[in-house]
Amino acid sequence: GVNIFPNPSTGQVFIRTENEDIDQIEIELYNQSGQRVSELSYFKYTKEKYMMELDLQSLPNSIYFIKLAYRNKTIVSKVIKI
Repeated sequence: GVNIFPNPSTGQVFIRTENEDIDQIEIELYNQSGQRVSELSYFKYTKEKYMMELDLQSLPNSIYFIKLAYRNKTIVSKVIKI
């Protein structure tokens, strides 16, 4: 599964996957207007767990949507920056 925490966040957000067969993951961050504000690509470091950090500190406090794409799957999660 995929976990995004802490939520709400003051700036640092962690994305963790466990027990997913992922060799590459694409991450896009969108604001409430649907504008992409960030795009990242990460590669796994272990077979079982995969964790990355997303820095929202330079963005204004708001609601954002994190789009994760991997292995023909797409997941969109809401994150609140306070």
